[in-house]
Amino acid sequence: MYMLVIQLLKQEFKEDLFMALSSAGVTLTTYCDGYNLDNELGNKMPLFSGLFKSQEEKRHYSTLYFCLAESLEQADAVVSGFEIAGIDWRKERVFQMSVLPVEKFYAPDAEE
Repeated sequence: MYMLVIQLLKQEFKEDLFMALSSAGVTLTTYCDGYNLDNELGNKMPLFSGLFKSQEEKRHYSTLYFCLAESLEQADAVVSGFEIAGIDWRKERVFQMSVLPVEKFYAPDAEE
């Protein structure tokens, strides 16, 4: 089992992410909204303003998704979902994803 941690950088691709997760068979997902730290530093501290791309290129907010996947193939399928939809997710900086192995998983219906 793997934990997928996805930072959605562009909110207009939220439905595309949901479709990619669904088509990959990833069903256990939790999300929370947050701020991009680089934008916060650029807005609040002028010292950092020249170190980051302009506000037009980055959003102030991002959303973090925490998902459980049964296999690495499911993680790859999430990425493929964007490519199948014709979205150049790298060029457009749509999301970034970390895939972490889960050593132990506790849940009411999980086997021990």
